[in-house]
Amino acid sequence: MANRRLVVYLFAFIAFFFLGIYLDKIARSWGGAFLGRVPGYARCDRPGEPVGGDFTLFYSASALARSGPPEAVYDFSRLRETEQRLFGPSVTLPWPYPPVFLLLVAPLALLPYLSSLALWLLTTLAAYLLVVRRTLPHPLTLWLTLAFPGTFMNFLCGQNGFLSAALVGGGLLRLDRCPRAAGVLLGLMSYKPHLAVLLPVALLAGRRWQTLRWAALTALGLAALSAAVFGFGVWQSFFRHIFFSVQMLQESGAPWSKMPSFYAAVQQLGGSFLLSALAQGLAMAAGLAAVVWLWGRAPGSPPANAALVLGALMFPPHVFNYDLALLALPLAWLARDGSARGFLPWEPALLILAWGMPLLYVPLEGDLLHIPLGPGLLALLLGASVWRYFAAGRLTPGAASDGGPGF
Repeated sequence: MANRRLVVYLFAFIAFFFLGIYLDKIARSWGGAFLGRVPGYARCDRPGEPVGGDFTLFYSASALARSGPPEAVYDFSRLRETEQRLFGPSVTLPWPYPPVFLLLVAPLALLPYLSSLALWLLTTLAAYLLVVRRTLPHPLTLWLTLAFPGTFMNFLCGQNGFLSAALVGGGLLRLDRCPRAAGVLLGLMSYKPHLAVLLPVALLAGRRWQTLRWAALTALGLAALSAAVFGFGVWQSFFRHIFFSVQMLQESGAPWSKMPSFYAAVQQLGGSFLLSALAQGLAMAAGLAAVVWLWGRAPGSPPANAALVLGALMFPPHVFNYDLALLALPLAWLARDGSARGFLPWEPALLILAWGMPLLYVPLEGDLLHIPLGPGLLALLLGASVWRYFAAGRLTPGAASDGGPGF
């Protein structure tokens, strides 16, 4: 019965998502594109933004890197000129990524914009779905992942959340069977280092030396390859301009309601910088402690894997709702562990709330109540991951299911 109730609750969330938030966002975001106000245009967060949202940044960086010196992508005035030439005056995004990511996006401008966007989203989505499905081998996994609000947010904004989830999830899946491949996949996360900080910590705590070695070699190899392809000056420009991107985000009025970090939550509630930094520091310490503790005792186990991804999401002060595509991984790991060892009474409700969180917290925070719910749910999931290790003796295998595989 518990399994059936879980399915009913999940699909109730799907109905709420489509009938409420989804239709509202589609009507406001894509309406302009089909009403002909600006041909081919819609919005992700801002009126007049092209279809694909932040993908305009990837495409503009590709065009600029191919037409001029690659380090020009870190010159905001030149990048903005390219963005506005290609997409109009509403697009003004700095390039915050290391040159490693430029290796991947450099070919994007070889195709027309919409073709490039479709190729980017569909290929990364396919990898993402494959990894989540292998993490939780259940007939409903594919459909629940497609309906997952984190999937929708990343798709709407044309971002790289699918890629991040595929790399991290794929690396964790290969950890025991092929440590070298796991290291390569985790090392590729050096393209987004603020989300990868805890990966080497986990491998160190779990004494996964071969995986750690291959992850380090992959990261260093990509850095060397980017310097060889684009010139060493691109790395000098990256380090020179990285703080400009952070400063611009702060001074331009960061969209705190779309950032599920404790720093953003305190800022959104009107707290000072010091209080925000303190809250973020506590969140970072909690994530670090959970990862070190679990990976030191049960490396590669579902609770340890879930804690690693949750800690990675809680660690940076600037993490966006589209990054919550990664949240599908801890949900899948915890559901898999619950299916094998049984759920604690409160866990299904927590998993359901967390499943709906990526879009649920946006309207509640940004439009109605201004209450940041996302960080708290991430912290509760982190606590649940640790608690599952302690509760091993209290769990009954298959307790969550009335027959067949559970969640």
